[in-house]
Amino acid sequence: TGLSYQMFYYSKTGNVEVPYLFWGALGMLVFVTMFTQGKTLSRAVWLGAFAALATATKDQAAGLFLLMPLFLAPWSGEERKSKQTSWLRLEAAFLLTGAVTYALGSGLVLGPHRYLLHMRFLLVRNPFVITDPYPATLVGMVELVSCIPAALFWLFGPVLLASAAGAMI
Repeated sequence: TGLSYQMFYYSKTGNVEVPYLFWGALGMLVFVTMFTQGKTLSRAVWLGAFAALATATKDQAAGLFLLMPLFLAPWSGEERKSKQTSWLRLEAAFLLTGAVTYALGSGLVLGPHRYLLHMRFLLVRNPFVITDPYPATLVGMVELVSCIPAALFWLFGPVLLASAAGAMI
């Protein structure tokens, strides 16, 4: 991750890409460790903290960690019969640590007015955009999502898209 193009490109700019990638990579490292070496309470706490810090740094990081609570539940029969920490404690540790860390890291606790302005900016409307080609309605969102395949084709080209699709299969 440290040698990726994004790290080199964004290291010279004043934005949140590098810290977001850093916290996200640490969260993914803990997540993978949980599956290779076992789910423990301390790993669930670290996962919650790193997920919250990545999300507090850049809101889109929530997509990386959104489904992770599902994977903390016991999946195999062996895991269900194990006398390790119960999965409810893992879920609670992940969610509680994540909530507290996010509240502190995002500014919700320290500057709630600024945090609420940020949420309004994200969820309601961007006051700096004069025309909105995709209104915040169901039809507008469907139109926006329908443009994604063409944008991916234009950005990456057919060879890279075909390689990515082949890797997902």
